[in-house]
Amino acid sequence: MTSDLFSLRLEPMSAAEFADYLQRQRLRFATAKAEVESLPLETVLPAANEQLARTLPQGRQTAGHTFVNLLSVPQHGAPVTVGEAWYWQHETPLGREGYLYDIFIHPEHRRAGHGRAALAAIEAALAQAGCRQLWLNVFASNTPARRFYEACGYSLGTLHLSKLLG
Repeated sequence: MTSDLFSLRLEPMSAAEFADYLQRQRLRFATAKAEVESLPLETVLPAANEQLARTLPQGRQTAGHTFVNLLSVPQHGAPVTVGEAWYWQHETPLGREGYLYDIFIHPEHRRAGHGRAALAAIEAALAQAGCRQLWLNVFASNTPARRFYEACGYSLGTLHLSKLLG
């Protein structure tokens, strides 16, 4: 995707980049889940590890899953990695759909249009692959992310509620 100042490319992660990414993603996910469930991080980490192992039984080679670096290419200058993303495409009874597991813009590159450009590039890649819809999940406590996705045209598709028992 292109803005007046830069274009954004999705570049597949190498095996080493994926290994590093997975460690960061595991910690980000576990931290958010610990906050939502009011549990210590060390309690949530094993469950996060198990969930990632179930979701990615063949690691980055798991069918349908795509892991990319987000490269900002300025009109003048060298490309810069501004973030990373993970998305999945699969067949459903209603047709091919995508699911955005993660989009992360490095803090020093936020508020410059990279998130919006990255999301548009992912949507374009999935549309080109025949996906009719893109789903994603946001923790209810992540108000900035919810506002971002709503500003990009996303609306509530399903609602998962929870209650801590005991």
